[in-house]
Amino acid sequence: MGMLWPFVGREDALDQAGAAVAGPGRRGLVVAGPAGVGKTRLTAEAAARLDARRYRVLDVVATSATRSLPFGAMAHLLPVRIPDGTAVNVLRWASDALVEAADGRDLVLRVDDGHLLDSVSVGLLHHLARSGCARLLVTVRTGEPAPDSLARLWRDDILPRVDLAPFTVEETAAVLTAALGDVERRTLRRLCTRVQGNALFLRELVRSGMESGALARRDGQWRWDDGLLPESRLAELVDDRVGQLGDDVLQVVELVAFGEPIEFDLLLGLTGVASLEAAEARQLIRVEHDGMRTRVRSAHPLYAEAIRARCPQVRARRRYRELADAVSVVGAHRREDALRLAVWRLESGTAHDAAAMLTGCRLAWVAADYPLAVRLGRAACAAGGGVTAEILLATVLSWSEQYEEAAQLLADCAQRLSTDQERTQHAIVRAHNLSWGLRRISDAETVLAEAEERVADAALRQELRRRRMVLVGTRGDYVSALHMGMDLLAEPPLGDRLHAAVLANNAVALSYMGRADAARAAADEGWRLLDAIADWRDSDPTEAMPLCMADYAASFWYGDLDGADRSTARFAEIVGEDSDWPIAQRSIDAMRGAVLLWRGQVGEAQRLFRRSTSARGEGYFDTSHLGGAAHAAALAGDVAGARELLAAADRGAVEGQYVYDRWAELARPWVAAAAGDASQAVLLAQRGAAAMRDDGLGGFAFLALHDVARLGAAATVVDTVNELAGHLEGPLAAACVAHVRAAAYRSGAELEAVSKEFARLGFLLFAAEAAAAASAVYRSSGAGGAARGAESRAWSLAAQCQGARTPAIIGLAAPGLTRREHEVAVIAADGKTTRAIAERLGLSPRTVDNHLASVYTKLGVSGRAELAEVLRPHGGRDD
Repeated sequence: MGMLWPFVGREDALDQAGAAVAGPGRRGLVVAGPAGVGKTRLTAEAAARLDARRYRVLDVVATSATRSLPFGAMAHLLPVRIPDGTAVNVLRWASDALVEAADGRDLVLRVDDGHLLDSVSVGLLHHLARSGCARLLVTVRTGEPAPDSLARLWRDDILPRVDLAPFTVEETAAVLTAALGDVERRTLRRLCTRVQGNALFLRELVRSGMESGALARRDGQWRWDDGLLPESRLAELVDDRVGQLGDDVLQVVELVAFGEPIEFDLLLGLTGVASLEAAEARQLIRVEHDGMRTRVRSAHPLYAEAIRARCPQVRARRRYRELADAVSVVGAHRREDALRLAVWRLESGTAHDAAAMLTGCRLAWVAADYPLAVRLGRAACAAGGGVTAEILLATVLSWSEQYEEAAQLLADCAQRLSTDQERTQHAIVRAHNLSWGLRRISDAETVLAEAEERVADAALRQELRRRRMVLVGTRGDYVSALHMGMDLLAEPPLGDRLHAAVLANNAVALSYMGRADAARAAADEGWRLLDAIADWRDSDPTEAMPLCMADYAASFWYGDLDGADRSTARFAEIVGEDSDWPIAQRSIDAMRGAVLLWRGQVGEAQRLFRRSTSARGEGYFDTSHLGGAAHAAALAGDVAGARELLAAADRGAVEGQYVYDRWAELARPWVAAAAGDASQAVLLAQRGAAAMRDDGLGGFAFLALHDVARLGAAATVVDTVNELAGHLEGPLAAACVAHVRAAAYRSGAELEAVSKEFARLGFLLFAAEAAAAASAVYRSSGAGGAARGAESRAWSLAAQCQGARTPAIIGLAAPGLTRREHEVAVIAADGKTTRAIAERLGLSPRTVDNHLASVYTKLGVSGRAELAEVLRPHGGRDD
């Protein structure tokens, strides 16, 4: 596929190469590094940037085949015959021929794989460099034998040498993004992990994925949905690196490929020291030391991919069995040993121990590797794991969105439940499957209530009631849910894990009700309790999700967007950025998107919400993702996209109104506003606020009431806001209440104060709208200077909102500063003196003062302090 890869990264090395060739008195550069790191591309880019009118670039590619021939790699550049004569200086003859080929321009000789040159050609390079007849760009591969005479080029300081390391993960991601555009996060991480900074492997892996269709653009993003097995040219490249292997070395690399990271002593016992030394000498494996442990990995992930892909199935099963038997002899002492042993038994066809498969399934679940957990769970059932295995498999299936299969499995084992523990777990999984997956929340509540009646154990009854509390809140009755939670907390004894889970549910309820202070306290206490439990993730790894969501909700409704970001980052760390848990990954995207939306970064919010909805399941929470996506699209002016997303949210909510659907209700007025129907937008916001308030959701209600004010109808809801204000907590609610009041009472000064508070909290779009409203109030009262100042502030804030379009800011005009006035204003806003500005810009102090006077008039400010507030409304700096 003829895909043009942009040159990204290596800018410092590129500058060094350019200076080494084009700089006065320079002789060139040697570029060294492992195979595939981009040495050839770097020298090609450096050569391409030279002025063709001055420089003539001649290319030489050395190979193993030309190594035995004098001037073998340069044959295409030299005359067919050496001139007649008995005393020919061969180096001088070749040098003159190359200079003549440059057609009067300065000669640049670009030599690829210089370590494969014959000795005569190396001598020519020395002659060219020392005589100044040519500038050289030479690449050499580290780890390969090279003629000593070639090494003297840099050892004797004839040419400088730069060493290229493999790309870092960040650099690899930058290359991929520059080449493809928007790449789905998990695909980006998987590709970066596989290629380990090797640019050649990256290019071929992408090309191979495109050709096979595994890598394709889906919903605006490049996504790899298949295995990352090397194919065609990529496999050939890997084979070139690996080469032909004897049986002893082949055994080593296959065992490592199937078992990495593998304990050194374990591998030594299976293969022998001579084989290990040979594999390491050929750079096929690498030995790592980590404290008291020594482990062995493949030298490159793609080597392992190629070895596994090409190993015959029977031999592969034998390798897995060898690994499993070896670990069984010494014992699976570490946590990861138990999981790997289960996998090796499964792959070798010897998965006969149900207990081992159960342990492996649970460990894979804890690691959020849902595909593996499902395979091990099925193996546990097949090995006779009974009801315990079936319930665990149903749990994993349900959380990996295979709801129908989970439902069937639960139905099959329902009549074989014999203990309270089994009845409780069965009811919990069935309720989750019914509610989260099939949107049958009432049925799920009934399942939990009936199980609670049948179970005698008090702790298990409490757990069932806690799960029912979640469902009561989910269908929107958070007042009742909070009462249930408070009743549970009053029932000793309550274990720390259950206590933390109840607090998480309480925190969400309090957040949605507008009681942000109490919500933050509950979430903090929940984490304190959970963090004190050493193995809390082992009991139920999904427990992190509600507590992270609770912490996130409490932070958001308080007005702490940085705290919401931290909660999201914590969730991502627990889950793993590269995990196979789609529910969690979509939730993380939506959480990040929501924070960006409220910061006013509507473009980035759109991208993340699009990602969170691109491969969604059918859970009741999806309306929140779709609602957020519709909201972002509407604020960005994408009317058609916003309507489509809102319609999708409405289709998902047809079976009942759940609390997650409220996010779509908050989006609905802005979809109407984006379409130009201002009166309908106000009406929808008013209706939404009334419904939310009637349901006891004060948090949602104050956001909806604030939207009415943002849409220009604050006077219609100010009385309601005044009634609700006494029941709300946190600086966000206070700022929203103040905004409604200031807009309703038309106070320009209070609107400006509200704008500054929103900016302090990070809600830049709200801040811009409040400043714009202040400008309108000032202008109507004849205060032109104050109006210009407020409008300038609103314009500066809105400019940071990535093209957001709302009725309050859509008509804002730029302040109209000239380029020089803007330069002076920006520096003055940093607190610099007139003299300092004059020296920096090469102006006279009088000219600077004249520019500042014009700036003050145009922006409606009276000095540097107010200027800083306009140009840096949230405390930022222009670098």
